[in-house]
Amino acid sequence: MQGIDTVIMGRATCDQLESLSKQFTYPDQRCYVFTRSLAPEDPNVEFVREDVSSFVAKLKRQQGKSIWPVGGAGLADDFLQAGLIDEFIVSTVPVLLGKGIPLFHSPVPELSLEFKDVRRHGQIAQFHHAVRF
Repeated sequence: MQGIDTVIMGRATCDQLESLSKQFTYPDQRCYVFTRSLAPEDPNVEFVREDVSSFVAKLKRQQGKSIWPVGGAGLADDFLQAGLIDEFIVSTVPVLLGKGIPLFHSPVPELSLEFKDVRRHGQIAQFHHAVRF
């Protein structure tokens, strides 16, 4: 998290994080939440109702560190389809699900990835790949 100063998530992910903990999960990062509905005032996040591509383009023109899209296949699709992902850090948990939430909704465009690292956190394996441009 040291290299990340901005977190972007969808409304469902934000609601889920709020239900899991009374403390805000990302107190040291700017946090933007994409939503299609009316949003309550929240001192921890800024709600956004615009196109992901144009919003992220504005963020990239500002000084800062990395942007991390957190959770949600819908938001991940938007980032992927717009070519806004330059690294994938994907964690696997040793549980086979009969049904689950897909990582992406839309067909994934073919991307060439470069393996960077794998880390173990207990039973969780975290894989780090960079997109080759």
